[in-house]
Amino acid sequence: MKRLIQTIFYITVVFLFGCDKEREDPTFIKITTGKSKYVVNSSIDVVLNNDLNKQATYLKCDNLDLFPVKILKKENGVWIENDYLVACTQMGPNSYIGVLDKAETKHDTVTLFNELGNFKLRYRFVADSDTLDFDSNEFLIYGLEDSN
Repeated sequence: MKRLIQTIFYITVVFLFGCDKEREDPTFIKITTGKSKYVVNSSIDVVLNNDLNKQATYLKCDNLDLFPVKILKKENGVWIENDYLVACTQMGPNSYIGVLDKAETKHDTVTLFNELGNFKLRYRFVADSDTLDFDSNEFLIYGLEDSN
């Protein structure tokens, strides 16, 4: 129950930051994985480069700095969004806000346990009161027997 309350709280806070807005300029936060193929249950290294012309903020936990808000899985040629639930160990009254400065690079590690298929990771940022979602490149998670 505590996890559900935490998840609802985080979702509410993120949406209170601002509304979704289409990018008006060609700048973005580039999100790339270290490889294009991963064995099931292995760690996925993620690099986030802020190529916006401004600082961006994001919701974080006391025990986690960056994390995706959605996992996108390709099913029958269509991207299906799934929430990525995180277990924060503490909740602050205003939660925790992380900062990704202009031209800054940060790293994250994600593991999608027992998942197979093609995926993307979606991270959410706030810049100038606008909520902006950015997706990683597509990558494949395969079982050991599918390594060819």
